[in-house]
Amino acid sequence: MDPERMNVEEAGGLKYLVLSCPEEKRPAPYKMKILREGLCPAVLPMRFLEQDGRLFFYYEQSGWMSLEQKLEREGAEPEKMLSLLQRLLRGLLQAEDMLLPAGDFPLTPADVFLKETSREKDCYHLCLLWEGGVERPSLVRRLAMLLEATERLGRCP
Repeated sequence: MDPERMNVEEAGGLKYLVLSCPEEKRPAPYKMKILREGLCPAVLPMRFLEQDGRLFFYYEQSGWMSLEQKLEREGAEPEKMLSLLQRLLRGLLQAEDMLLPAGDFPLTPADVFLKETSREKDCYHLCLLWEGGVERPSLVRRLAMLLEATERLGRCP
C-alpha cells in the first residue's frame, strides 16, 4: 500500500484508515456495489466518499488489529499461523467467488486485520484490505512474502 495515499482519521468515536483512489484505479461499478454493501465478508468493512471528483476508501478500523500489530505483541506460533493462513485462503476464495480477484488485496501483515469474535483466546474474524488495480507479484509469491514477514515479526526479542 502506498503510504502517500493513506491517512488515519477519527470520527464519531470510530477510527478509519483512509485511502485515496487514483482515477485510473477506480473500481468497476459491480465491485463498488459489493464493497459498499459489505457483500464479501472477507473484506474489511468500508465505505466510499467522493470529494472534488476524487474517490476515497474509508475502512473502519475500530476493534480491528492488524496482523502486524498482533505479531509484534504476541509473536507467532506455527499452529496459529497455519490456522490464520487457512482463514486467509478461505477469505481469498470468498472474494474470488464474488469477482474480487486475489490481486486486489495487498496481503502484507499491515493489510490483514483480525477482530476477536469470542472470549476464547485466538478466536478471530479475519478481513482483508481491498486495494484494487495495483500491479502485484503473483498470489503465490505474495503469500510467501506474507509468511516470511510473519516469521520475522513473530520472533520474540
